[in-house]
Amino acid sequence: GVLTFGTRDAGTYGERMRIDEVGRLLLGTTTEGHADADDLTIATSGTTGITLRSGTSNDGIIYFSDGTSGDDEIRGMIQYAHGSNSFKFKTNTITALTLDVNQNATFAGDIDVSGDVNINATSASNLIGSQYSDLLIDVGNNANYVHIKKNLGQNQPMLNITHNQDYMAALRYANSGNAWACGIK
Repeated sequence: GVLTFGTRDAGTYGERMRIDEVGRLLLGTTTEGHADADDLTIATSGTTGITLRSGTSNDGIIYFSDGTSGDDEIRGMIQYAHGSNSFKFKTNTITALTLDVNQNATFAGDIDVSGDVNINATSASNLIGSQYSDLLIDVGNNANYVHIKKNLGQNQPMLNITHNQDYMAALRYANSGNAWACGIK
């Protein structure tokens, strides 16, 4: 059977919550959500949301679990830390992304892409020597520092500097000889 809960408003009864015959909780609706996410369905006729309210220096957390003990209880997690006003996202029990109070993002691991990684730029295709543009950072008119780290291996780390789409200089570190090479236009 179905268990329903209702309230009376101005003499009219209205169903507010239902637990259906398979144990799904439906709030504000009699229709479950998508089959992949139907255990809890919340519906209104306007903007709908859920609030997690925790203490000023405490955390609000949603866990994603595939077991009942150990790491299986927290395979994935979304956490908001009120003490530092930061968001944390975990995958496979490891913190993958942290967003701090200033909207700075800290990534764990690597950004794995099949093409270019562009930061504050849309494309490396308009640059001279763009075949070396695994990472493009367009700093606009701001002064910035760029740190390049490359593990030892066959390829040599290289920094190309352009100005107004014109190749200006290159700096390359030769792993095998522990030497720097540079070219200036």
